[in-house]
Amino acid sequence: ICTGSTTILTNNTTGGKWYSRDELVATIDENTGMATGISGGTVEIIYSVTNNVGCENSVSKVITVNTLPEFTIKPDLTIDSDVDINACTKQVDYIAEVIGIPQPTLRYEFTGATQGTGNGTGSGSTFNRGITNIRLTATNACGTVDYNFSINLVDRQSPEITCPYDATRYIKP
Repeated sequence: ICTGSTTILTNNTTGGKWYSRDELVATIDENTGMATGISGGTVEIIYSVTNNVGCENSVSKVITVNTLPEFTIKPDLTIDSDVDINACTKQVDYIAEVIGIPQPTLRYEFTGATQGTGNGTGSGSTFNRGITNIRLTATNACGTVDYNFSINLVDRQSPEITCPYDATRYIKP
């Protein structure tokens, strides 16, 4: 189950009670068997029945509580950089990390000055001069989370004009 969601556990023997070994991970209604995911991890859920002479019998099941992806390290919302000398592009590295149970997959999408999509973060890609908008998408069994930022590459290199020879031109008034 995912954090914040529920599932009903059942047992064919009636009259028992449900218990969670770790209510920080999952709680369970002792009568209905409705388990609710609280935080990521695994937890043992126990169903216990006591008969009319006081003998107790129990069974247990380990459930995993999955978590929605979460970006733990995010690139700055805007990365400003100069293009490489004598070029209109630059390879840009940035760090983006995501956690979740199960481990999320990552995809990127570039729009604007640079276009493209792929698996992973897109860090280390070559970007064109101008503004590229980047959407990182993390997906796992509990859902999808996006993080958006941009890279602004500026050409600050002054142009140079070279002539093969000196030229003078006279114009009549």
